[in-house]
Amino acid sequence: MTEIVNTNNYTPLSNDPTEASRKNLRSLLLTYATETKEPEIIRLAKHLRFASNYRPPELYGLPKLHKPGVPFRPIVSTMNSTTSELSRYLKKIIKPLTGKEQSFVKNSKTFVNEIRHYHVETDGILVSYDVKELFPSIPISDTLDTLYNLLNADTNLLSRTKLNPFHIIKPVSFCMQECNYFLFDNKFYKQSNGVPMGSPLSPILVEIFMESFVRQMFEEVDRQIAPRLLKTYVDDIFVIIKNGKEEQFVHFLNSIRPNQIVFTMEKEENKTLPFLDALIILTNQGHKTRVYRKPTRTDRYLDFSSHHPRSVMRGILSGMIDRAINLCNPEYLQPELNYIRKIFYKNNYPRSFIGRAFQYKPRNRGSAKPNTLHNPYLVIPYVAGFSEKIIRLGRQLGFRVFFKSSPNLRSILRKDKNIIVDTQSNVLAQESILGKKAKRWNIGSKNTWISSQVTRTQKPFLTMAAIPSLKKEDRY
Repeated sequence: MTEIVNTNNYTPLSNDPTEASRKNLRSLLLTYATETKEPEIIRLAKHLRFASNYRPPELYGLPKLHKPGVPFRPIVSTMNSTTSELSRYLKKIIKPLTGKEQSFVKNSKTFVNEIRHYHVETDGILVSYDVKELFPSIPISDTLDTLYNLLNADTNLLSRTKLNPFHIIKPVSFCMQECNYFLFDNKFYKQSNGVPMGSPLSPILVEIFMESFVRQMFEEVDRQIAPRLLKTYVDDIFVIIKNGKEEQFVHFLNSIRPNQIVFTMEKEENKTLPFLDALIILTNQGHKTRVYRKPTRTDRYLDFSSHHPRSVMRGILSGMIDRAINLCNPEYLQPELNYIRKIFYKNNYPRSFIGRAFQYKPRNRGSAKPNTLHNPYLVIPYVAGFSEKIIRLGRQLGFRVFFKSSPNLRSILRKDKNIIVDTQSNVLAQESILGKKAKRWNIGSKNTWISSQVTRTQKPFLTMAAIPSLKKEDRY
């Protein structure tokens, strides 16, 4: 990770920009709140009033186990940053603008369905192209211009927000440019190009750029080297192209934005090519598909003895069954289902539990019953035996029950994300002295930090502890 932050794309900063960015963003949102009366902007501006609500974004790395040398993928955690809530709000506004290109595929299922009946000629080959380090490479200024044009052309924008295109572009730019910084190894850095992987806005902006890139590609490509079929999923491109033209096509792709957007190429091997979760196989009867698994797979899933709701385990198992049904041609389906039975049996799932999961009809994901969508809900930690009783009670009384994760070894031992001094929540401040009064506080996650909330105080036992909002008579 140190090698990554020492590249030209990252500039060291002399201090923490969080407070300055909070003030600047609040000033911007207050102006927009006055101009538009958008309720969400008003709420965000009010929330930005308190400096203690925020912490700087933090960089950490995820290893790419399937890549040679196991390089790290840089991720910027923006949780509780000044722009995290605003980014989620902007994402909801912008998301409907994406996915409208004919080449776009939503997931592996739609990809397989769209290519299933396509005839591959004898001189055609399967090739996939992938953008190298797309997130830090996209030109943010050009992407914002494209976004502005899409917003101007969107006739349904007013149904999602009271903001006009200018009101949307400015905060998007603020999130991706002015606030594109992070903390790593107790030092602050600013990202010079692209968007940070980890921000809620980044995937949407990447999609907007790539769809614009593909449109430009179709306008400029020479018909002699143009693919016969092209499908895109973010930075992955699948093509069926005339044999011998694949090298010319990748050179053309790399010439559109030279030294900025760089594509790598993978050709079919032994008449097969993986794309997303599917393996495309060329046969004498045409091309067929089955589930693809990376060579680095371990076949380890949530063990049946783990302290998790049975619904979670059923969901994992049924999800893999659904994937097999959606991606496999008939001759590959039964071997795939047998493989699923085998690996879940190795993860200590009872045969009866596995068998019941196979006795089903394919489900329509996300189709919750309309009469339960607006019911009150309860979020509690899962406790085996007790939680199931709460679910049954909820069904009788008309409320939904959701479970949150309990502490596990991973959450206790994981140290790749540092806890920043003065911003640690959920700790106990033993007899911290507030003026003349001694208080013992059990800290919750929505409290403010002692370092910014208390000015007239003796030194507490835990200086990084948080305190809840105090009544007026308890403040001094």
